[in-house]
Amino acid sequence: MRDLKDVVLENWGLKVISLLLAVTLWFAVHGDPATEKTISVPVETHNLRRNFVITSEQPQSVQVTYRGGGPSVWFGESVPVCVIDLSDADEGEHIIPLGTENLRLPRGLVLEVLAVHPARVHLTLEKTASKEVPILAVVTGEPAAGFEVYEIAHSPPRTTITGPWTRVEKVSEVMTEALSIQGKRESVHLLANLNIKDSLIHSSPPSQVEVKVEIGARRRRITIHEVPVLPDDTSLIVTPSRVSIQVLVPETFAGVLTAADFNATVSARKVDLTLPVVKVRPDISFAHPMQPGIKVEDVHPSLVTLHRMEKS
Repeated sequence: MRDLKDVVLENWGLKVISLLLAVTLWFAVHGDPATEKTISVPVETHNLRRNFVITSEQPQSVQVTYRGGGPSVWFGESVPVCVIDLSDADEGEHIIPLGTENLRLPRGLVLEVLAVHPARVHLTLEKTASKEVPILAVVTGEPAAGFEVYEIAHSPPRTTITGPWTRVEKVSEVMTEALSIQGKRESVHLLANLNIKDSLIHSSPPSQVEVKVEIGARRRRITIHEVPVLPDDTSLIVTPSRVSIQVLVPETFAGVLTAADFNATVSARKVDLTLPVVKVRPDISFAHPMQPGIKVEDVHPSLVTLHRMEKS
């Protein structure tokens, strides 16, 4: 068997250091029971009513001045906590006093609490509300020389936001984070987060937004004349019976477009033909598939007049 002296002297330097640390820790924790000490205690809010939110700044901690100590100190998982009970708090501003009754101490810890600072906190509670708003895709930069943006589309087009009702009602749209297309020569498909700067307003669902930016060769504008306007009811007369349309085509487009490449129609299903004057906007569509980038920009005149043919 090993000699007791050998056991004691083995790694004696480390053992001395361990003993000194233990003594130092004991005095730091227990110290003189009559000595006043101040510790920082975290603040927790409990029992906030459903569909309520705290809109004012919340204290993260309070300073507690005390005397005493105990055999169970908070070096483990249990720590003193300052609890604010909001079970009876309604909407509006509240001044909440803080004292010994707000402190939750670890089991076995005996403290004589002398003061809690601050002695009161100001909290503002507000009911929450939700509403659906459109999403605006934010695209920055310019495509490469000789190219332009044809279309920006995103999905979903709308989102539901929830937060304090006074803040939610001021929101008319939600923007995405900025997406750059600087120097791009072809269409891009990107994912973007919503850029909601108010931390109390949240979107549902919080998933990313798919943004598709269609990019193509720079376009020029051409005018197509004498496009016939056809009603969906043969008893109707359209005045004027023909319109002109402005069309954007890529500068690289070498074809020729005529009136026969387009359809101009009007519908009388949703209008009251008993009125003296009935004006509607013609619907313009392609008569056959077109090259990407060709787009109808405008029609002239923008409105045509409908009336029924007089019976003979």
